[in-house]
Amino acid sequence: MRVPPIAGTWATTALVVISCSVQAQEKGQSVTSTSVLLQDWTGPYGGVPPWDRVRAEEFVPAFETAIEQAQAEITAIAENPAPATFENTIVALETSGKILTQMVALFGVHSSNLNLGPMPDIEKVVVPKLTVHEDWVIQNARLFA
Repeated sequence: MRVPPIAGTWATTALVVISCSVQAQEKGQSVTSTSVLLQDWTGPYGGVPPWDRVRAEEFVPAFETAIEQAQAEITAIAENPAPATFENTIVALETSGKILTQMVALFGVHSSNLNLGPMPDIEKVVVPKLTVHEDWVIQNARLFA
């Protein structure tokens, strides 16, 4: 199944979501609070994806968190009472949803090149969530006012 692009920021595409880890739930751990998927990448050239630490079961809850964060950032831009400027609108949109954008990159590789095991089922959960998020951004009347 081909995954459609999704708007994680104004000019960046993004993807999202999967189900929570049963092991983490049994241990009472929050998958999203410790997930490597929700952390900034470190290293040269804007950071390097943590390929060796990605766990497929973290995609869904981490995407849900990243989408919420991105939507909060976009809502703040849309509800800014100051007159729209390049800085407070275009630049702000370009820098919003950074974690979501990074997650989409990781998910894209896993859902295409590494699409085995639980990934097809995860993809079935994530793609609709990303589509809803993209629609929310594109159809956000306040943002485009």
